[in-house]
Amino acid sequence: MNAVELINVNKTIKKTTVFDSFSFKLEENKTAVFLSSNYKKLDTLARIISLVLKMDSGTIKYFDKEVDVKHSIYNIVSYMPLKDGFSEHLTVFENLRLMARTRDYNEVDAIKKINEYGEKYNIKSRFDDKTKTLSVSLKKLVSFLMCIITDAKVLVLDNPFRGVDDNTKKDLFKYIKELKENKTIIILTDLEEAKELADDVYVLDEKEGL
Repeated sequence: MNAVELINVNKTIKKTTVFDSFSFKLEENKTAVFLSSNYKKLDTLARIISLVLKMDSGTIKYFDKEVDVKHSIYNIVSYMPLKDGFSEHLTVFENLRLMARTRDYNEVDAIKKINEYGEKYNIKSRFDDKTKTLSVSLKKLVSFLMCIITDAKVLVLDNPFRGVDDNTKKDLFKYIKELKENKTIIILTDLEEAKELADDVYVLDEKEGL
């Protein structure tokens, strides 16, 4: 079964054609990597796939069902945005709790899950830190954890390696590999090394389409 399918998607921004009859499909529990040096184009595609940005025309399907509004993919898709997807004035713990509670975890289960993630991803010591005080690399890690704590079937990771240090990049590669068996993952990045994570690789050119 295809977990994600885009059919003849068109998008124009400020009179510039970004995507023209763009199509792709990805089977369940597979990983696709989209490569481009144009991070804005990658970001546009990530937001279209996640239904954060409305396409001009075309069809998007998740698990063979057509979708067109954000609530129709609630609990199916989780999106890690290019820009930090958390509140800088909240602590790491508070941000993770907020995301967990929006995805149907009760308070007890949310706290249990957060503590499990703190241990597993070696960030529990930073739980009480305001996210605005974190390094760029740690902010990316928090954004990644906020994405995966939802336990969604499909993960859309928008430039997850951008600006991170080598150790964090190595950790993110490891974490994504661990998720691959039971998740459908779409990674949008300019990092050539990300090919090793992929079942399918797509190269976006600087113009329109693939």
